[in-house]
Amino acid sequence: MAILPVWCEGWALGCCGDGNPAYVGKRWKTPLIAHFDEYEPVEADLGWSPMDHGDVIVVGETYVSDLSRQPILDLGSIKIASKRSVAGRFRARSRIFSDWHADIDGGLMNFVSVEGLVLAVTRYPPIYEEHPEERVRSLVGYRPPVEMESTFGWLGYSLQDALVRLDVDVEATDSGG
Repeated sequence: MAILPVWCEGWALGCCGDGNPAYVGKRWKTPLIAHFDEYEPVEADLGWSPMDHGDVIVVGETYVSDLSRQPILDLGSIKIASKRSVAGRFRARSRIFSDWHADIDGGLMNFVSVEGLVLAVTRYPPIYEEHPEERVRSLVGYRPPVEMESTFGWLGYSLQDALVRLDVDVEATDSGG
């Protein structure tokens, strides 16, 4: 089993998430994008492993495809879009997001899509700190998570992110190229 935690932002699920919902016990295919800030150069095999709190340790290489200028993160068994480009092989703690709003060309969407069996969908109700004088609020944490059956009908939870635990069949998703 290769469990990949996939974050789904509440605003995106509320906007158009019903077009590709994840249901527990069913297969789901979605384009993915990696978000990471810090990284370190390494000499290690390409790959990924889940960590705590929905994070993933990735060992990968980024490159730009002929299909688009969007950086692609090669993790060996899967390829996904990346928010940034890094020279050489590196390790980073990342969050992987479902991103059907990706700023990538249509032909690239299938290239960075991953499919697997949905094992769980967890909703994270946010806790905000209000700053009325600045007309903003800041996310300061989450209430206890709530297990859900799917991401369908998320509009009522549009400010709440979801974490989908996806059992990825790496042989079926090996992108080649």
